[in-house]
Amino acid sequence: LLTVIAKEKAHVKVRKINLLNNETLNMDSTQSEVYYYGNVEYLLADLGGKYSLTNYHGDLLEENANGELDSIYIGADKKIIDMNYVMTFRGRRCTGRMDIKGALKDEANKIFKGTLDFKRGSSRSAGEEGEFCMILSPTVKSKAVPLLLCGEDDVSGEHAAASGKIDEDKLFYLMTRGMSYNEARRIVIEGEFNPIIDKIEKDDVKEEILRVIKECLDNE
Repeated sequence: LLTVIAKEKAHVKVRKINLLNNETLNMDSTQSEVYYYGNVEYLLADLGGKYSLTNYHGDLLEENANGELDSIYIGADKKIIDMNYVMTFRGRRCTGRMDIKGALKDEANKIFKGTLDFKRGSSRSAGEEGEFCMILSPTVKSKAVPLLLCGEDDVSGEHAAASGKIDEDKLFYLMTRGMSYNEARRIVIEGEFNPIIDKIEKDDVKEEILRVIKECLDNE
């Protein structure tokens, strides 16, 4: 369990990279407390493990607190991915955002539970969450449960979740440029992941993430 406390006007960046082998159980939990004009940026790359259970709770406690959560995941073989992410708004004019993107192949199983919870006293706060899963095999299971709770007036909340196949037009275009199907598919997936990966400050970590993604997708 990692606890992050962002006091007045503090700006904290948290990066977690899961590159465990495919026989490992990954259990990870993070919570953040964000105070007046504080900001916590949390990023998770969840790429390893046979079972991966991740939890995040961002508690926006005082006026103008801000929380950001970015996450990518990839599942292959019979991997199970269980995500439970919560953003709680308690102060006025708080902002919270969750952006989750992933890809599943083989018989991987994923469930995403995302909650935006506006408590009394959080007027004029705004939150949004989105989760998009790319389906690479007909045998995967992808479930998403976005939830919006509201106990206050004058707030703005948006949530969305979607699963779908990779755009065939994009694949066709890349393949007409000489790429194989696997190469084209990987380029499209990396294109979805890159806005999040690019937020990681260390180039060697980004390169290792891209290597693991390539290895997973090329292993048919």
